[in-house]
Amino acid sequence: MGLTVSIASTPVKPHHVSSYINHQGTLNFEGIPFPVQLRDLPKFEAQNPKISVNVISPDPENKSYTIDYVSPHRQRPHHINLLLLHNTDTQHYVWIKDFSRLLGDRTQHEHASFVCNGCPNVFSSQYVLDNHTILCSQHNAQQIDDANRETMPN
Repeated sequence: MGLTVSIASTPVKPHHVSSYINHQGTLNFEGIPFPVQLRDLPKFEAQNPKISVNVISPDPENKSYTIDYVSPHRQRPHHINLLLLHNTDTQHYVWIKDFSRLLGDRTQHEHASFVCNGCPNVFSSQYVLDNHTILCSQHNAQQIDDANRETMPN
């Protein structure tokens, strides 16, 4: 998770491996064992006050995603969405560079989509998302079950 968060929170040239070396040690993982578990994310955020993290994972049975962790600090300068890939033996965090690309196909809207970090509903405009976010941030994370839907409404 450390390198993934470093890459997502600082501008680097992804095709230049040497650019990652400059970011080693910039995050505080003191007292957090590797591999980082979901239960350790609040501690990570407390030790890195400019970073917030959300984690989702694939839910193949329901053809959807499971919300594993939603940061209570979503307004920090560096908000990072991670996809947790795991099986019984291992786990790996992957940076979701464009949340809308991952989840945007859940709508009939054919243009850019805008995804809420807290629920993750898909909206057709930034304006609608901004209005939704005000209300959504007042509640705990919400799970969306689209197993029986072909597409999500706008």
